[in-house]
Amino acid sequence: MKWSANIVLLALTCFISGCTIMGEKYVKPYGYTVKLWKQVSVSELSEIVEDARNNAKNWVSSPFLYPQHLFDFSELKDYSIHYSAQSIESNRKSTIIVVRDGFLDDSVRGDIHELVIEKNRGQWEIKSVKRAFRCWRNSDSASYSAGACP
Repeated sequence: MKWSANIVLLALTCFISGCTIMGEKYVKPYGYTVKLWKQVSVSELSEIVEDARNNAKNWVSSPFLYPQHLFDFSELKDYSIHYSAQSIESNRKSTIIVVRDGFLDDSVRGDIHELVIEKNRGQWEIKSVKRAFRCWRNSDSASYSAGACP
């Protein structure tokens, strides 16, 4: 009986917070629907981090500060950054979600990135980057996808 009560509680929690996976839809707990992610090369962002590290910039020691130095937030209507640490006490892996909205573009409304960073030999390294776009003119303008915007 206790087992079934826990399942019902988990299902209710997921329903309320939006943590479901349905078909091709991938819904993050933050409420953003991503139909399809595109894997992006980490090399460009890793070069920025390595250059900052070589020039003794302090931001490379804190994963909280990575988005402010890796993404352009100018000329946007809105943006948000969600940070999730694997552990509070001895964090070695973090996931950062960057959402940008209101681009000055007639087809691309915004984008969403998911960065996974890990601490290796005392330094943070970008391990993976995924990206998806939100379109102005789309039948489902509330979701994000890897495809080009019309």
